[in-house]
Amino acid sequence: MGDGRTFAPINPNAGYTAIFGDGTTLYTAPCFGPSPFLVSSDSDGETWEAQSEQTFLQGPFEMAFDAANGIAYSASWSPSMFA
Repeated sequence: MGDGRTFAPINPNAGYTAIFGDGTTLYTAPCFGPSPFLVSSDSDGETWEAQSEQTFLQGPFEMAFDAANGIAYSASWSPSMFA
């Protein structure tokens, strides 16, 4: 694990369509919520925890990172886009 050669379910009862890394942290969220975004150390990838107490109705289908400004963007299934 953590080497990108193997994968294991985070939560077998939830669907995920996007995972994103900014070089230090991995981000994802289940397709269906309400659920918070989940984060893991880029060097770990096995231990995930809630990024905050804020929850979203549906998770991301695509994510991007603005390195110049340190902003992660999430285009989510619903209600739309978050930064």
